[in-house]
Amino acid sequence: MNDKIVTILMDTMLHKDLVLASCWKMANYYIRSGEIDKAIEIIKRGWLHDNSKFGEDELTALAEIDDNRMSMRDASKSLPPEMKAFLKIHYEHNTHHPEHWDDVAQMPEMDVVEMCCDWHARSVQYGTNLIEFVNTRQANRFNFPQKMFEKILEICNILVS
Repeated sequence: MNDKIVTILMDTMLHKDLVLASCWKMANYYIRSGEIDKAIEIIKRGWLHDNSKFGEDELTALAEIDDNRMSMRDASKSLPPEMKAFLKIHYEHNTHHPEHWDDVAQMPEMDVVEMCCDWHARSVQYGTNLIEFVNTRQANRFNFPQKMFEKILEICNILVS
């Protein structure tokens, strides 16, 4: 098996474990807040998170960008334009990515929560500061509407607490 594919599989399995841990943290928050439906929903999402990466089309695409993963560690960096096309497949399959949406303001609440859990998992995996990452990405990439950004920061602060 291709070494890059093995690396992607190992990274994906670790990432899925960390996302699920982040989702459990949010579920506990929702349970304490009396929002049981949200707790159940985020746990379901944690179990299913990034399953599309195990499809051959995404595995192949992700192996192509394996050497350019700095954008996940450093929010001021982004993939070169020719590599962004490979991620398009993943974004199309996963609504928790802002890039899936023509208008990020249309993202449903639980997609936003899963997105934050995704970012939190990467910050744990790479030892980066989640809040700093979110602020940098807001400034240089996503430009979420202000109310939405405030909600994202609220969720991220719950995750890092």
